[in-house]
Amino acid sequence: MIPRIIIKYNRFLDPIFADWVKNQPKFKGVNIPTHGQVLKRVKKYNKLWSKNGDMILKALTKSTGLSFKRNQIEVHVVSVNSRSFSSPIVLKSGCSSIDFINILTHELIHCLFVDNCDRVNRHIPWNQKVEGYNVGNDHIFLHAFLKYIYLDVLKSPRHLKQNLIVSRKSGNEEYSRAWDVVEEFSYKELIREFGSRVKGSKEQHKINNNK
Repeated sequence: MIPRIIIKYNRFLDPIFADWVKNQPKFKGVNIPTHGQVLKRVKKYNKLWSKNGDMILKALTKSTGLSFKRNQIEVHVVSVNSRSFSSPIVLKSGCSSIDFINILTHELIHCLFVDNCDRVNRHIPWNQKVEGYNVGNDHIFLHAFLKYIYLDVLKSPRHLKQNLIVSRKSGNEEYSRAWDVVEEFSYKELIREFGSRVKGSKEQHKINNNK
């Protein structure tokens, strides 16, 4: 199933996030966009997603062997926030075009994983070689699929380069270390390993037959 992605301004969440950000010392002096500016950006984001969104979702379901369990997913845009998250999906309005596609795709992969938590064993380290990285499998696999989307689907190394830059600057050690794994090992190898953990997948079927 390919869900309909509904990108909209959330007027109820917006003041909550804006007030929180304004009261954090590290965000002192942050520029809060006007209501009109936010609505204009939401319109822009909808146009961006309409160009490649279905292609990204179809590539994700095909490459993961998974299906979304929901027919629509709402994406709530607020004027500012400290970080994006996936349940529900909340994004800030200040994303560049590339960052918007990168972040939304990231959060949608989380949604796809959650929808199929009963089908995928994501918690066993995929390879003994990376135990020292101390990073969760979710982001290792997630970043492998992101690299696949950037290079093989969008044909845009710029998206990969920008994601690597943002991840290094974010201060989120897990993101950076997950990218280290994906950059050190083959993202295609990681995707094959993920497939071997999906119940009912072709990769899992091959493994079961070889036991």
